[in-house]
Amino acid sequence: MDFCVPRCGELARSRHTIDTVRHSGDTPVRTIVVQTRKDEPVELEPRTYAWIIDGRLAVAERPGGGGRSHRVLRRQMELDWWADCGVRTIVSGMRSKHGLLDAALQGFQIRWNPLIDPTQASRMLAHLIEDVTDALSDGGVLVHVDRPGEWLAAVDGALRLQFGLAATLDEALRQVGEDGLPVGPITLAILGARPDDVGAAARQGGEVMHQAAA
Repeated sequence: MDFCVPRCGELARSRHTIDTVRHSGDTPVRTIVVQTRKDEPVELEPRTYAWIIDGRLAVAERPGGGGRSHRVLRRQMELDWWADCGVRTIVSGMRSKHGLLDAALQGFQIRWNPLIDPTQASRMLAHLIEDVTDALSDGGVLVHVDRPGEWLAAVDGALRLQFGLAATLDEALRQVGEDGLPVGPITLAILGARPDDVGAAARQGGEVMHQAAA
């Protein structure tokens, strides 16, 4: 049976609906994109991501899943989805270059800014943001680390501050929480924040993300 593949924007709206349902405490229903023909590749909407700038800049876990959950086929499918969304450059904050060659072979431009520890990451973020700013002139940008945890929360917050989406660190942390990312000691150390900078929305983000990963 042939199926119609929704456009990226339609999938993004589906994801927004899923997030809304999850926040309300109901059981979410995921949307998977299926193939149009037997000889065409399948696209799969990533499980965990957030648009910082709609259609232009996104943060996500590693395409294909982080850690031991990583799957090569899933990576290829998610990369196809990102390409369909207009992403042309992948900026990685992972400690290793795992998967980046494959992304390059699929046509993406690659920038690597490894985030090793909170002290080093607080300095490296400036270079990562510089690469993101430069790459945006060529099309959409995906920024990822390995897993959707405190490291990605720090990247999310730093980008929101850089692009004027949050006027203060407190506001940035609130928006990070609304993205469903957990704000904790690592996030605060990287961003130079204090524990009392973490508001209720940021704490809720951690709870939401644990549900998504379950």
